[in-house]
Amino acid sequence: MDLKHWLQIWKLSNKYGFSKIGFFKFVMGYLFSKNYHLVFNIDKKKEVVTGFNFIEHNRIKRLVVSEQYRGKGIGKQLIPDFCKLVYTDNKRNAVGFYEKFGFKVVGKKNKDVFILKR
Repeated sequence: MDLKHWLQIWKLSNKYGFSKIGFFKFVMGYLFSKNYHLVFNIDKKKEVVTGFNFIEHNRIKRLVVSEQYRGKGIGKQLIPDFCKLVYTDNKRNAVGFYEKFGFKVVGKKNKDVFILKR
């Protein structure tokens, strides 16, 4: 992955609410810790990042698929088997999305954030 792709991930992450501080914290963790992972998908014809998943300690931190690529199975490709935990709000039917891949709601962190495990 080159700088161009990192910049595309940066733009997508900001568009969907990941703070600048959160993004840089993740990048530093990704570069210097074994507990951070990045899974991404690239449209090779257009050379653009179609989606990504930031993972920390086997927990999905931020999964984003670009709007024009939704409904094409990219989200499924971005969830590795070792991911067992998700905290998410239910914007854009996120809970239903994760339930399709074996996650189940096990609680709530607060009134807006669901905890899902598989």
